[in-house]
Amino acid sequence: MARVRSVAGVSAPTPRPTRWALIYALVYLGLPLVAVLGLADLLLYLFFTHVLGRCYGLFCLL
Repeated sequence: MARVRSVAGVSAPTPRPTRWALIYALVYLGLPLVAVLGLADLLLYLFFTHVLGRCYGLFCLL
């Protein structure tokens, strides 16, 4: 459980992550990561299909 500490004579619980912290983490870390990986996937797809003339993806294995 969280420790209780005294701040200016008032007992206050220790800081802990909140829902807003999760939202900020998803917006500022998750979305840019997904965007960069999506762009890399698109570039690799275009390279493999148009430059190399090869199939790209899991459906090539079927």
